Amino acid sequence: MWFAPDMSTSSAAYSTTRRRPVSIAAPPTCARACPCPGLDFVPADPAAFKQFARTAKWKLTGPKRAFLVSGEERVGAVAELHRKLAEAKINVTAIDAVCAGAGRYGAILWVAPRDVSKTAKLLGAA
Repeated sequence: MWFAPDMSTSSAAYSTTRRRPVSIAAPPTCARACPCPGLDFVPADPAAFKQFARTAKWKLTGPKRAFLVSGEERVGAVAELHRKLAEAKINVTAIDAVCAGAGRYGAILWVAPRDVSKTAKLLGAA
């Protein structure tokens, strides 16, 4: 699940976070093509995260759906992922990809809501 808090009060949210950290499965990222400031979170415990966000007075939107993909690091690995999705007529809205070390890569990608189940089947997540 993805939540995108409005970070217009980011300094207050940061100081609150420093006093009472929330466990998340991955660091916050902003990979959306969006003019508004915001962060995306993948909380390990969505209920605890939502409760913390209420306490911190964050305005949340979501949840949103995203896909976590990982594999062997090699030239063209992410390009092959894009090719596979493009051939299925699935447009990638945004992607963050990183070298994970030990010869591995990881990526988080977003697609349009109408393409979520088609993407899940294509990537073997269904």
